[in-house]
Amino acid sequence: MDNPDDWVAISPQPSAFFLVNTAVEGDLAITFKKPPQPINPLSVPVNTFEYHYIRLLMWDFYNVGTETKKIIVMKVNKNTAPDALPGLLVKTIPDVKVTYGFTFPVSYKSFKDVEGDEIVFDCSKREQIAPTAGLDATSWVKVTDLKQTGGTITLSGTVPPNNIWAGDYQFTCIVKDIWLDLQTVHVFTMKVIKKPDLVTTAVPPGQTRRLPEGYSVTISSMSYCPWDLPYSKKLYVNGTAWTDAAFGKWMVWDEDT
Repeated sequence: MDNPDDWVAISPQPSAFFLVNTAVEGDLAITFKKPPQPINPLSVPVNTFEYHYIRLLMWDFYNVGTETKKIIVMKVNKNTAPDALPGLLVKTIPDVKVTYGFTFPVSYKSFKDVEGDEIVFDCSKREQIAPTAGLDATSWVKVTDLKQTGGTITLSGTVPPNNIWAGDYQFTCIVKDIWLDLQTVHVFTMKVIKKPDLVTTAVPPGQTRRLPEGYSVTISSMSYCPWDLPYSKKLYVNGTAWTDAAFGKWMVWDEDT
């Protein structure tokens, strides 16, 4: 307000963010707690600061009608959100393969808050953007906040063994200070590589046998996984998966042989 006598017109009322303590005889303690962001459009640059005026009246029992008036001026500077320091924040996470894991630490030292306030991270939005836009990845991409011990916030996880998780990802982190009224948004990207199909190197030739003549065939080195991951082999008889109950009386199948 330009006129301190008009302090009662301030919105919100100053009492919403300052406390007066007269418990100690002879002392008057005024405490300011989280004042609102500046809303005065007359400040230059616009909304960078705002003045609040607190009118203090003092009198004793012998001078009730002739109180002393004092004006306490409080300047509220606009709080700014923490932001990344130039050149320190890497936002591209190295590619990771399906079934493999990753760990990506982000240092708190990569950010700066002008007022020196405590920084708060919120990386709750972790999703695939292609080929399935909006596919939630929070079930396997975890966030570990080590602000108190290592000074980092870490994105990590192990991609589930399913190619549905292959694609492009965005992890959106909102960075605030403890006042939580302003924020900056930082998006980290990652690509999950699809697991390739097994490579078939040989197909056993067809065989004709007259039952009940006994017959044994060994199939080996007919396929391999390009990533050298373990995999299983299944036998189908006329389109039906082999089980001991269905075919064990006349056919033995050992996939480990």
